[in-house]
Formats: sequence, C-alpha cells, structure tokens
Amino acid sequence: MERPEPGLTTDVPPVTTDKLRDKAREQTLSGADDRTPATWTGLVRNRQRRQTPVRLNGRREVNMGRSAFAVAGTLLVLTTGVSVVLAHRLDQLSAAYREVRVLATTLHKGSVVPAFATESMTGDPIVVGETTDSSRKQVLFVFTTTCPYCKASLPAWRRVAEALGTSGGASIVGISLDSADATSAYVAEHGLRFDIVQFPSRRIKRLYRAGMVPQTVVLDFDGHVVHSRVGLLQIGPATDSILAAVRGPPPPPAEALFPVQ
Repeated sequence: MERPEPGLTTDVPPVTTDKLRDKAREQTLSGADDRTPATWTGLVRNRQRRQTPVRLNGRREVNMGRSAFAVAGTLLVLTTGVSVVLAHRLDQLSAAYREVRVLATTLHKGSVVPAFATESMTGDPIVVGETTDSSRKQVLFVFTTTCPYCKASLPAWRRVAEALGTSGGASIVGISLDSADATSAYVAEHGLRFDIVQFPSRRIKRLYRAGMVPQTVVLDFDGHVVHSRVGLLQIGPATDSILAAVRGPPPPPAEALFPVQ
C-alpha cells in the first residue's frame, strides 16, 4: 500500500480495482438497472433512428417526382378522351332518339293512313285518305285555331291551293283539331276557301299522328304518304317541294306490280 504524500491527510481509504468490480456486481445483482451496455447502445440507436428523418438521394427524389407527374398526366389524358367519346356518343344517341320520336309521332314518307268519310264545315260529304282516281292526290293541312305557326303558314297553304286548283291533280283538305264553333270562326276570319273537316274519332286522330301542328301531308290515291312536313310552311322551296310531290309520276297500277301469267 502506498503512503500519502506529505502534507495531505485523507480519511478515505484507497479504492482498488477489485472493489470497483465488486460494487458494479452488487448493483447488477440488486436490480438497480438490469440493462447491459449493449442494451443501452441499442436503445440509443433506435431513438436516433426515430428522430433522424430519412433522406433519399436527390436524383432518386427527382425521378420519383417525374414518374408521379407522368402518371397523373396519363390519367388526365385518358379521362379527357373517355369524356369526349362519351359526350359524342350521347349526342348521337340523342339525335337518334329525336329522329325515332319524330317518326313515331308524325307522318313520314312511306306511312299509310286509313280512309274515313266525313262532312266538311259546309256540309258536303268528303272522303279523306282515298281517291277514286289513281292519278289524283290529296294535300292535308292539319292545324289548330290558336297555333301561331299555323296562322303564319296560311299564306303558303293558300299559294299551294291556288296552284293546284288551277292545274288539278290534287284535292286540298284542311283538318282542324279544335271545336266546330272555333273552326267556323277561324275559317271566316281568314277566308279559307278549301274544304275543312274534323277527325271523326280520337282513334282516327291517333292513326293520322296529328299530335303536332302545323302539318302538311301529301297522300296518294290509297293513303300512302308521299310527302310530309311538320312546322312552319313558307312560300319558296318548301311549297315547291309540295307541288313537286303532287305532280310527281303516279304509282304503277296493281296489274303492273303483279302481272297475270
């Protein structure tokens, strides 16, 4: 054992390495802290990992950003393309629906209407939808007394009636959808000189598809529609097309279609 230096006094006995080792063993056995230095090192490293943000390589971050932008752009282009295709298809379906609706609710070329017998507003008997002469046609003007487009079509209807009245080839018949009293007052007010009739029943009205006015229809001798127009009729190409339909070649007789052997 070493002696203390002269002039120094101490009451603490010298500590040896064996004593330090024994003290550490006592603390471990007493349960003061059972974590070994290796365990402490692992805890410290785990805490550092949680606190330290993960940083990627700069080039890798740029590549990932470009990839995300490319994917978003591709999805945008695909979505836009699908929207355009669907919109175009919807327009086609809407147009087809309108065309089918018009064909189902109005007369058109090729339609066939039944003939019916009735009386004109003046009491004269008349047959609509059929003529005894295969070369003679009928022109029908379907109207109401309150329709502004029907009223605006009256000058064109008069022009057609005058042209066909001088040349023959067709009879002119106006068909009113209103009551007899309202129709008589309308005829007198506007000076209509062609025959005016009414449908004898709702069934005949439905068969003539007279739900929309004004209508201008050209029938051949047995009720086949050769020309039809729905809406305002004006003097010009529209009236010329009606006159052309009336003056067109007559249909061949039945014997020509089905010759007898």
